[in-house]
Amino acid sequence: MITRVRAKGKAAQLAVLFFFITSTACFSALALRCGLGVGPWDAMAKTIAEMTRIQVGSVGLIMNLGCVAIQLILQKGKIHSKVILQIPLCILLGIYINFFFYRIFPNVSHLAYINRLMLLLFSYICLAFSIAIIMELNIVTFSLEGTCRVLQAIVKLDYGVIRLLVDLLCIVLCLVIYFTRSEILNIREGSVIVMLLFGPLLSLFSKRLRN
Repeated sequence: MITRVRAKGKAAQLAVLFFFITSTACFSALALRCGLGVGPWDAMAKTIAEMTRIQVGSVGLIMNLGCVAIQLILQKGKIHSKVILQIPLCILLGIYINFFFYRIFPNVSHLAYINRLMLLLFSYICLAFSIAIIMELNIVTFSLEGTCRVLQAIVKLDYGVIRLLVDLLCIVLCLVIYFTRSEILNIREGSVIVMLLFGPLLSLFSKRLRN
């Protein structure tokens, strides 16, 4: 599929990229609205949003732009196109997540538990496919992924180890905020589902897309 898209030129690649950025934001917002827990990075954004009353997409935008800043600092100001392209990606995701979370899916949290669980599973299947498309297009990287890659080159640890440490830090911060500020706990059964299923799904879709 990706080969066919590339054969159609840059305009087609950008159109597909834009569509799946929107799709990523849509299903991220739906997963967040299910209220059953999400991945550690998203859980951190939702926890801060609930604590500060800032919109969740805006918190995610700030966190992601922080990752871009870290990359620029660690690379000593060297300008790489993929780093710069992360900025509009962060902005689009922040705006779209706010739109879908607050305008399109406000009533999802009132659904029965089993319905929300099924929606959560559906969201992460669609998210894995959308992110696989964006990664395989190789036009822009997500800011957290880019930061972990830069750290990998500096500290000489595997990418998976660095990403695991980031996830653990987010989980600890979520728990600290939960126990000290009595905020909603966003590390739940959905977080376990994400950790078990998302990586294998992403790998599966990526391999299929290369064929």
